[in-house]
Amino acid sequence: MTKFSNQISLRTAIFAFFFLLISLLGGAQIYISYEGSLARLQGLSKTRLETVAEKVDNQLTRDYFLSARLLDEHDMRASSVMPLFFAQLDLSDRFGAQTQIILLDQDLNLMSSNHPPRELTPTSYRNGMNISQFTRGELSLFARLLLLRPEIIQTGQADWQNARWQVHLHRIELGGNKHYWIGVAEPLSELLADVYTHMNWQLNIMLCAVLLAYVFAWWLAGRLACSLVTLMQQSLSMRRFQFNHSTSRVSSRLLEVNELGESVYILQSTLEHFMSLIRQLCKTRELATLTGELAAVIRKLYGGDGAILWLPDDDDATCYKTMVHQGSGNANSLILSLPPGEDPTDKTFEDAAWRWFAEQNLSCKHVELIALKDRFGENMGFLCVYFSQAPQIDASVRALVESYLQFATLALESQHMLQQRKALFSSLIEMVASAIDAKSKYTGGHCQRVPELTLALAQAACECKEGHLADFDLSDDEWEALHIAAWMHDCGKVTTPEAIVDKATKLETVHNRIHEIRTRFEVLKRDKQISALQRQLAGESEAELRVWLQQEWQRLDGEFAFVAECNLGQQRIGIQETTRLDRIAEQCWWRTLDDTLGLSHEELARKAPSPLPAQEHVLADKPEHLIPHFGDYSQEKDLAIGVKRVIPTYKANRGECYNLKIVQGTLTEEDRFKINDHIVQTIQMLNQLPYPKHLKSVPDIAGAHHERLDGKGYPRQLAARDIPLTARILTIADIFEALTAADRPYKKAKSLDEALGIMQQMAQSGHIDPELFALFLRTGVYLDYAQIYLPPEQQDDVDVSQMVAAL
Repeated sequence: MTKFSNQISLRTAIFAFFFLLISLLGGAQIYISYEGSLARLQGLSKTRLETVAEKVDNQLTRDYFLSARLLDEHDMRASSVMPLFFAQLDLSDRFGAQTQIILLDQDLNLMSSNHPPRELTPTSYRNGMNISQFTRGELSLFARLLLLRPEIIQTGQADWQNARWQVHLHRIELGGNKHYWIGVAEPLSELLADVYTHMNWQLNIMLCAVLLAYVFAWWLAGRLACSLVTLMQQSLSMRRFQFNHSTSRVSSRLLEVNELGESVYILQSTLEHFMSLIRQLCKTRELATLTGELAAVIRKLYGGDGAILWLPDDDDATCYKTMVHQGSGNANSLILSLPPGEDPTDKTFEDAAWRWFAEQNLSCKHVELIALKDRFGENMGFLCVYFSQAPQIDASVRALVESYLQFATLALESQHMLQQRKALFSSLIEMVASAIDAKSKYTGGHCQRVPELTLALAQAACECKEGHLADFDLSDDEWEALHIAAWMHDCGKVTTPEAIVDKATKLETVHNRIHEIRTRFEVLKRDKQISALQRQLAGESEAELRVWLQQEWQRLDGEFAFVAECNLGQQRIGIQETTRLDRIAEQCWWRTLDDTLGLSHEELARKAPSPLPAQEHVLADKPEHLIPHFGDYSQEKDLAIGVKRVIPTYKANRGECYNLKIVQGTLTEEDRFKINDHIVQTIQMLNQLPYPKHLKSVPDIAGAHHERLDGKGYPRQLAARDIPLTARILTIADIFEALTAADRPYKKAKSLDEALGIMQQMAQSGHIDPELFALFLRTGVYLDYAQIYLPPEQQDDVDVSQMVAAL
């Protein structure tokens, strides 16, 4: 959510509102109290002045003016008691110590003062001194007002000694057109002392109230905002689809907030439940687990006693097979099939489902039958939830079930389609492997037997808990990758010519060329016979020529037998054999026919014409026997996939002497290169497939089954650390199957003891993994395989303990 700098929290806003309201109310209360106190004090001051005036009037009337008719003003002023008038008058309960009070006659002459100035003497009263003469001191406060129009101005303020004074004047009527003036001057500090005390008291009270209001406002704001903040957090969690904490109801004193909290709680609980179901659904990868999970969830949501899930049978369109049956009750049959003659439609299967429930002993009083539809509206099956009692299913539960089923059926459809595609892919793989085996009758079954042996040894390795295999284990994805790699490990053989794969003799190409050489020897024998007849006609002895001819024929027969034996490849060709072949090849015969007739364009391009008659050797390595590569191979292509190999000069060398001089076996260097090239072709072919992530290792496993632990394998010459353990397992399975196979044209099948003895030497020399080979022996994987695929004569006794000890 976007944050702005002018945003504040809800609690702060509520707190600020209440605090501002309380502060305004408190300030208004202080102001009103101050104004009221000031007004009351002014009224009190006036009342006090009137009281003083009345008291002075009574005092004067009683004590000094009794003889007013007898004494005049001069006599009164001259009286010795007049200056002490205010001293005798008790006013301490009315004014402060600094309050100034004066008594003036009607001419504004000073008659008496409670604080007489120092410059005045009793004679000053007697002589009469006008108030206007006082320009300094306290009496100047009165002078400033009395010099104006005293009949109008009776109160006012004046400044003196850095203080503000309140001055009051009061006129006393004595009758007979005589009056007196009483003046009172008070400092505002004394006058407002009560006001300030009251204000300070109210301010302290207000500060305490504000402090309490601050705490109360913060607490109240928290109480009001807490529910809304919790609702906001729950809304954010729902917005982010985060349901990692328990959902709780939000309660509030506010009716609207409480109802909102209840709605949010129901919404969050529903979403959380729905999302947990979807996550659990997405984690399920197997169709059987998925169907079981689907039935369990719907059953739990409905609160049913049991559930049954039917899915269509791929092999029978009129039958639905039961994938899941949960709950109580015993069913006689879990197959949902249509009666004979009914078409397989959604309606007929639904009717069959209701009949099925009526026929079974499930003790159910109510059934919820749900048809599962895919994205195209096609029926994928039926989910039935049955109840022992009539249920009360809420509409919200039905809505949740409907929404869940939309996701569940999509996942079910995806899993079903995934299984179908896996089955299709597996069938294609097996079809390719079968085609490779069918390509040559001599290798038939190899691509089918190796996977079984590989998976059996891999299972034994997963169960092993010792050595470097203790931590070895395969996930479902890794098992699938190994299965595919085992089936496709020789897929490159589709590029290997059959003439090389099936080359049972050295001179074999598409056909066995020993027949051509036999014909040449036949020609040589005819030539010897013709030579004998010609010599006989020339006069030589017939008997001697007959002996000579028999000797030559025997020699030629022996030489051809030797050539034929060399052609078989069953014996090792040494120096003596090579020398004899060279000597035999020196014999010549005459060709009188054009050998360029009937040749293909490619053959003609390799062959140079020769004049006739032409003399040719009985065994020859001719230029046309050398077949170039035509750009089929290059070091750059090999390096691109990490292949390290030496590419021979020619694609094929069909020279007769060259082939007959093969030291062992029937394959030339070029033939063996082409045979070994099948693994390079396997890597290239498998690398071109768009594998999902969990099958990316297939090319590495299949492409490394001819590697050796000593780094001398092919085609990449990988070190032991770079060869996957699964590839090592495949290597052992491939070698054992090849050694014991009875369908190889170039060798005799080995017995168990012979084959395992050879593999023991390979393990000791760094060819194969010795620990895996020991496991292969100890667990009896080889014996289980032999009992199925090897004839009894190959199943001899094997001293396993001795072989394992020798590793």
